Amino acid sequence: MLRELPEEEVEGLKERHAGLSGPTPDRANRRSGGAAEPSKVPLFDSHLHLDRSRQKMGLGRGATMEELIEAVGEDTTPEGLEVELVGGVVNYCDPETYPSQMEVDALTRRKFRVVVGAHPKKQLSDNQLLALRGALQLAGISGLGEVGLDFSIPGDEVWYEQEQKLLAVLPFLKPNQVLVLHIRPQRGSSGLHIHNHVLQLLKHQAKIPVLSRIQLHCFAGPTIAVRLWAAEFPNAHFSFSGLVARFSEEQKNALRAVPRHRLLIETDAPYFPVCRTKKVSAPHLVYHTAARVAEILGDITTEGVCRLTAGNGQRLFI
Repeated sequence: MLRELPEEEVEGLKERHAGLSGPTPDRANRRSGGAAEPSKVPLFDSHLHLDRSRQKMGLGRGATMEELIEAVGEDTTPEGLEVELVGGVVNYCDPETYPSQMEVDALTRRKFRVVVGAHPKKQLSDNQLLALRGALQLAGISGLGEVGLDFSIPGDEVWYEQEQKLLAVLPFLKPNQVLVLHIRPQRGSSGLHIHNHVLQLLKHQAKIPVLSRIQLHCFAGPTIAVRLWAAEFPNAHFSFSGLVARFSEEQKNALRAVPRHRLLIETDAPYFPVCRTKKVSAPHLVYHTAARVAEILGDITTEGVCRLTAGNGQRLFI
């Protein structure tokens, strides 16, 4: 005759059985039910200015990335979704704020890449040209940039000076570094002319190798410019900022034409804020750019854009 087990023994058997065969109903609910653990979505901001962001937020020159993010403030993300800033590319294009080796080391430990250049709108003296060359010799520098042409400033003489400066700094690029290009057309122009002009300068005058790794920062050109770059420099990557929120239909078509393995997103912090609750952009807010890109592409989720561009960015900036 079977003995009826005391209630406390029955409960003990239930606990032991649950431990062997799987989670208790409560645990199962926590793992797959209403209180699901949020999945971490990687964020990689492929172009930001730490020095200019510090100035914009009134922080000291030694402020860290974490202090900048804290000053800007966190932002809400969709329920059940947790994002993680896994890295990015910190751009120094003002000679007066070029980083020290200590600052480069601190950023690379945080999984950020560092590039150094000279903004097209900046005048560059001989001493500053030497300073740029020296900064590019620092250990851990991943690229030359941003450099390029900016025709939003009118005047043939200005454009000529920008072109000469670009040709002067391009020889500083090392084979293992990424070339980060700033290309901005005249107001009202599609940008095809200036993109083709820079492309021809790289090919025929600067003799940049065809397989060089290139980032087209803050890209807003037409579809034909995407095709030209992809054909002439197959390792060119197209990086989209918060400007996507104001794209024309032609610019949206250009975004759709970008090969997915060459797609990047950026904040260009502190510029082009997309988040309505913030007056500046910051690397941990690049999620909002991803959302706008996903909306334009139409066949990929915001999470998909984040994961795709994080992988692309980490591969480009080795």
